[in-house]
Parts: sequence; C-alpha cells; structure tokens
Amino acid sequence: MVVRLNRLLFFITIIIIISSCDREHYRKLIQSAEKTSGIYPLETLEVIGRIDTLSLRSKQLKERIMLVRAIALDKIHENDGRLVNDMERASEWFSRFGSKRRRMLSEYYYGDQLQDAGLLEEATVWFMRAQSDAETLRDVHYAALAARRQSSIYKATFNYPEELSSIERAMELFNIAGDEVHKDDARIKMAVACFDNSMIAKADSLFEEAIAIADEKGDVLRLHEALARSAELMLYGESPNAAFALERLSKAERLGYSPTCRDLGNYAYANALIGKETESERYVSAAYDAVEGDADLAYILDLDYRIKMLEGDTKTALARLQESYSHMDTVTTKTLEQSIVKAQNIFLVSTIEHLGRGKRHITIVSCLIVFLFAFSSIVTIAIFKKKQKYRKLEDMRRQITMEQYRIASEEIGRLGFESFERIIEAYDMTGRANDRDVAEAFSRVVGQFRSDDDFRLRFLANVDNAHGMVITKLRKQVQGLPESQITLFGFLVQRLSYTTITVLMGKRSRQNIYDSRQRLVKAIKAQSPADMDLFLSFIPVRR
Repeated sequence: MVVRLNRLLFFITIIIIISSCDREHYRKLIQSAEKTSGIYPLETLEVIGRIDTLSLRSKQLKERIMLVRAIALDKIHENDGRLVNDMERASEWFSRFGSKRRRMLSEYYYGDQLQDAGLLEEATVWFMRAQSDAETLRDVHYAALAARRQSSIYKATFNYPEELSSIERAMELFNIAGDEVHKDDARIKMAVACFDNSMIAKADSLFEEAIAIADEKGDVLRLHEALARSAELMLYGESPNAAFALERLSKAERLGYSPTCRDLGNYAYANALIGKETESERYVSAAYDAVEGDADLAYILDLDYRIKMLEGDTKTALARLQESYSHMDTVTTKTLEQSIVKAQNIFLVSTIEHLGRGKRHITIVSCLIVFLFAFSSIVTIAIFKKKQKYRKLEDMRRQITMEQYRIASEEIGRLGFESFERIIEAYDMTGRANDRDVAEAFSRVVGQFRSDDDFRLRFLANVDNAHGMVITKLRKQVQGLPESQITLFGFLVQRLSYTTITVLMGKRSRQNIYDSRQRLVKAIKAQSPADMDLFLSFIPVRR
C-alpha cells in the first residue's frame, strides 16, 4: 500500500511540474526521472513520454531522456531492441561529452538493446566497455551486471569456458556489492555454467545451495529455476537419477512453474529411463509442440534419439540423431557468425581510439603495438575456442557413425547374410582371389569387416548378445587366441558359410579358412575350458 501511494504521489508531482514549467525546467524533471527510472519504471516512461523532445534544443537533455527510457524499458523487461538506433547515438554523444557515469550507463544499455535485437557480437563489445568503465568508477553493481550479461552471450554462442569465467567474476562483484538478490541469481547461472563445462560435482553443490537458499527465503521464481535445471543435471550426470529428476520437476510444477520445451523433453527422457514408455511418448509429443527455434528442436531430437535407443529402435534413433545434428549445426553456424574474436577486436580498436584522442602520435603508435600483440593472442585463443565449439558436433558425428555401424551389424545378424551368401556362392572363389565383383557390389560391408575394427567388434558384440555371450566366454576361458580367430569364431557362431567367411576376411581361398578353423579347434581342446562342448558345437565341419 505504501509503495503504491509513493508511486501515485511521484506521478502527480511530476505531472504538475510538466504542466506548469517551461523548457528551462525540463532539466530538473529529467534529473528526477534519472533517479526514479530504476524504481518506478512505468511511471517514469509515462512522464518522459509527455516531454516534447522536439522543443528541446539541448542535445544533452535529449540523450539523457533516451538513456532514462532505455533503463526503464530494461526494468520492465521490454526486450524488443526498439531503441538500438537511438542508443547508438546516445552512447556516441556520452562517449564525447557526458560524465563518466553516464558514459558507462549508455554503454551498458546500448549493449542491452543490441542483445535484445539479437546482435550478440556488438552487444559483447559494449558490455566489455561498460564493465571496464564501471570497474574504473568502482561501481561494482554495474560491473557485475555487465559481466553477467557477457556470460549469457557466451553461453548462447557455445563459449562455455568464457561463460563460466564471466559469471564467476559477476558473482565475485555481486558479493563485494552485498547484492544478495543478484548473487542468488548468479549462483544458479554459475551452476549451469559448471554443468556446461562438465564440472558436475561443483554444479550439483551449487544447485543444492541455490535450492536451499531460495527455499529459506521463499523465493519461488529462483526455486523454480534451480529445481528445473538441477533436474537436468540428474539426468545427464555420471549416474543418472531419473526418479530424483522427476521429483524435482514435479515439485517445481506444484509451486506454479510452467515447464519449458526443454523441461518437457527432460520429463520424457526421465520416464523412458524408468520404463514408462506411454508417459515418455506423451511428454515427447508435448515437447515437439513447444519447440521454438533450431536450438530447442536440436535438444528435443537428441533426447528422442536417446529414448529410441532405450526402446531398442535403432533405425529411428539414428534418424533422430542425424536430424539433431543437422539443427545443431545450423545453430552453431549462426552463432559462429557472431564471432567473439571480432567482438574483442572491435573492443581493442575502440579502446585504442579512446586512448589516442588528444594525445601525441607516439602514444597512438604504442597503443597499436599493444593491440597487435593482443590481437595475435586473441586469434590464437580463438582457434582453440572454435575447436571447442565444434567438439559437440564432432561427438554427434561419431555417435551417428557408431549407430550406423550398430544398425548395419544388427541387420546383417538378423538376416543371416542369406542374400549376401547366395550371391557369393554364384562366384568361383576356389583357389584364387577372385572376389573383385563381390567386393564392388558389397564394398561398404566387405570393407568394414576387413579394415574397420570398430565395425567388426560391434558386429561380434551383437552376435555375442544373441547367443548367450558365447564369444565373451571364449575370450575368458581360452587364453592367447589371436583376434582373427575370435572373429572367425563369431562368423561361425552366426552360421556363415566358409565361402562367405573367405570373402569377409579377405583370404585367397577357403583352404585358408579351413586351416584357421583347425587351429581354433586345437587351441580350444588344448586348454579344455569349462564350456568346451559349447564352443565346439558352433564350429561346423567343412561345408
């Protein structure tokens, strides 16, 4: 009630001033609006909206009004970037004529407008400048805010080490400022940044701390965020805990939280992990309906891939993984276009220009030398960072290849090489390496069996699983077998003909396989393993 009364009195007072003053009194009015824009943003916007800026001759007052408007819009979370062009002019004016504090504020809120407009590269430059100037002014509050905004941009552009470094600096500055509210928010963001950097234990500790503090303070909004994001950690940590993740997501919902697309996907994956396929499918469908943009879609497709793998549907899983890779590639390409190196380059150039104004030529040359050294360092670091950005995509590429191998080997195992064998039998393979036509017709499969150990081992693993782990038993009970004989045994377990095995192993004739078979039998009998009869039952006579 007191706050509402104060707002009403403020609004009435300002209206009286406006209605009774001439242009000379606008200065006092704007001074008042500067003090209240962060406290009563809606009322401040209403007041400055009544000022006829066209009648103002003072460039300073016009730019101060624009800065007040930008501050107020940020406070009410109007994030449409509508003042980008206006704040560009304002920041330029304050950089030349304004006080140091107004220059710092104009840099920060110009960065805010740029970020709202999706111009992340340019926004980073201005947040860097704002943080630097704020620290010079010992304004730890705005220095912390600028560091936090940089962290959010680094996260959006997959610069996870910088994301963590910036939010750690923000946390440090909020602590110095004694700003508990923003520190609570930064703690959650630091937990997310630790998770992004695979620092699972530290992320878990920070989430637990954030949940306890928010619960104690009754801070429902931060409790929602901490519960939802920590639930994600429970699913993707070293030891997934689906039940705990579901409990935290459900608690957040009971407290009035509306699940995001990402949360719905996490619900789906958690249910799949505990075998609730119907619930999982329901949440997957809801997650797809809630998708907004490529990043969301890539995340849900990746979850869907994981779910399909749990269900044993490897073909659909591969399709989802490939789709996820495609959309993630799109997101990464877009964000890499917002090069953080270019942003740092621009920042250095602008710093040099600022230092060079009004100084002798020797000072500018010295700054340029410093710049060239710094820029070369940045380029070196950037190459490393870009490799980090692509690491996730490379991991996905490897996953796709692995799943292709898995599906191919499962298909081969399921079909038993029947059609493959029929074609091979049509060729005369006796006595000479006459498998050119076969190798060309089945170059991929033949090539993988002959030269791709990963594919071969995955094929053997599928055969092993389908026949009571007989290959694993052979490895354990018969010592010293060469890998070629283990592979031969796997083919024999799968009931392939000696002709087919000759082609797959790249031997000159069936006799080579017969000889290898004989050595395998002798090795088994020589060691008299517990499952000797089982092993020998899989090794047929010549056929």
